[in-house]
Amino acid sequence: MEHPSLDRANDLWVAGRRDEAVSQLQEMLRLNPGDNSGARYTLAAYLLFLDRDDDLEKLLHQYPDDATSAWAYTTALLAFRRHGDTLETRRLLKTAKQSNKHVPAYLLGDKFPLAESPGYYRPGSETEALHYIGSAMAAWKSTPGAVAWLRANVKPKGRKAAAPKPKGPLALVKTWLKGRLPQQGDVWQADFRQLPTWIGVAGQKVRPWMLLATNPASDLIQTYEVADEEPSPDALWDILARAMQHPSMGKPYRPAELQVRASDRWEYLRPHLEEIGVRLTVVEALDHVDAVLQELSEQLGGAPEPGLLDAPGVTPRLAAAFYEAAAEFFRLAPWKKVGYEGAIRVECDKFQGGPWYAILMGQSGLATGLALYEDLQLLKSLWTGEGDDEKNARRTVATTVTFGEESDIPVADLEAAKRHNWKVARLDAYPAIYHKELGMSMRPPLVPELELMEGVLRAVPDFVSRRRQDDPTKETMSVPAATGELRLVLGWVTEA
Repeated sequence: MEHPSLDRANDLWVAGRRDEAVSQLQEMLRLNPGDNSGARYTLAAYLLFLDRDDDLEKLLHQYPDDATSAWAYTTALLAFRRHGDTLETRRLLKTAKQSNKHVPAYLLGDKFPLAESPGYYRPGSETEALHYIGSAMAAWKSTPGAVAWLRANVKPKGRKAAAPKPKGPLALVKTWLKGRLPQQGDVWQADFRQLPTWIGVAGQKVRPWMLLATNPASDLIQTYEVADEEPSPDALWDILARAMQHPSMGKPYRPAELQVRASDRWEYLRPHLEEIGVRLTVVEALDHVDAVLQELSEQLGGAPEPGLLDAPGVTPRLAAAFYEAAAEFFRLAPWKKVGYEGAIRVECDKFQGGPWYAILMGQSGLATGLALYEDLQLLKSLWTGEGDDEKNARRTVATTVTFGEESDIPVADLEAAKRHNWKVARLDAYPAIYHKELGMSMRPPLVPELELMEGVLRAVPDFVSRRRQDDPTKETMSVPAATGELRLVLGWVTEA
């Protein structure tokens, strides 16, 4: 920045003195309403970040003829905050896209911004988009539903050809199968399951369903299918009929028995299978199907990521307490109260090691959450860019929580969260937690790491609301945790 008052506002903002930074810019515009310094763009970004929508609306009305893309995208976002998805908000978004087509790719994560914004830009260019993203991405990410709304209007789902409607167990088909196909004494296994990993399809993360029938004795896949939705009983019948009529090897035939897991869908088909002489047997385990599904799943989406409950000693109760703490942390949004490159020293006598250094993420919009580092000097090296990036990354040891959509967490955690009804602040605020060890390996947190993170998530919002970053006073706090009360000592790191 070249204007001294703008420099001062930026310094206040970086130091976490957010309201003072806003007042500085408002005073600039009062004294210079023509705004030849461009202070209104910085002020608009600050007001967006702080959710001061009334003040932002007044500012936008103060400059109604501003035709820049920054003004257009901010106007569209504010309208969405006020009114949601309407014809008018879509019109405003369309106007914004016409002013600069490059912005959505960065907001949706298709492209990643440069470490530093370019110095100059021309209207409609990608460099102009980078300038806007640098100041407004966090506000877009923090607005409930905004990114999904943008995605729906920028990447509308193409109309897929309608899948053929399943025929199901028609009398004619059953008569044909029983009368035309010989029966052998084989025992088949059949199942339908959702893929345990996310896969990318047309720029979207999805979890398709796998339907298959196998013959364990001959180690054959009789047939399989990948579907977008959970199959109906009629769809299951169709795949079984296809397996009998067109097996992967050999001549068509009917098996003597079909082994399945307990499901209402299979029970619906029981009398129809009996009509064609196939006995339906419910079993506890489908070993052959399990092995085949695992192999097919890994071919499609790789090995599943381990979840919280895969870590030794982590119980649903411990995980539920962490999810509850994370949801409240996200709701309180403490990252909006602090500046950049600030670390909170954390001490806790209950756990070995320490002190730890808590870093709040969310100011830039690239990631939102909290990280607990173990090495302050290494952390400072990361801030200043000293040393080799790869070496610093390998030396880093930290436990990190970030928030994102359901496709951003391991499937194991998503299914456990739904099964146990763990709390989530928003549909785009599922907490992903992992521990980074020396080297480049990452894993789910162990019990002490999870408990410590739970306590820090509960303590930090209150702490930052009372202590500014230039206040070195240590504060002892007691917070509830899954295993009892945790006593933490928190204090801002203020030494150089």
